[in-house]
Amino acid sequence: MIMLQAMSAAWQKGWVVIYVPRATELINSTSPYAYNSATETFYQPALSSALLGSILGANRAKLAGLKLGKDVDSPSGHKFSSEEKLDVLMARAVKDQSISVEVLEIVMEVLANQTS
Repeated sequence: MIMLQAMSAAWQKGWVVIYVPRATELINSTSPYAYNSATETFYQPALSSALLGSILGANRAKLAGLKLGKDVDSPSGHKFSSEEKLDVLMARAVKDQSISVEVLEIVMEVLANQTS
C-alpha cells in the first residue's frame, strides 16, 4: 500500500514513474532469451520491448520532452543521435525487438541522469 501511495505522489508531482508489479517475472527465465556475442551476455528482447511499451504508455507526455543528450554507439553497432527524443526511440524499440535491450539501457541511463 505504501509503495502505491509513493508512486501516486511521484506521478502527481510530474515524475516519470516506472512500476513493475511482478518483478520476479523479469528474472525467473520464463521469457525467451538470446545470447549476444557483442556483449557476451544473454538478452531478453521481448521482455525489454514489453517493459519499454509499458513505461512509454504510462509516461509518454513526460518522455516526449527528453532527449538522449549525447550520441550513443551501442556494442552491436546501432547508432543513436543525441537529439533523438526518448518517446520516439522507445516507440521504435517496441516495434523492433533487436534494439529493445540497448534502448532500455539507454532510457534508464538518461532517466537516472535527470536533474529537472
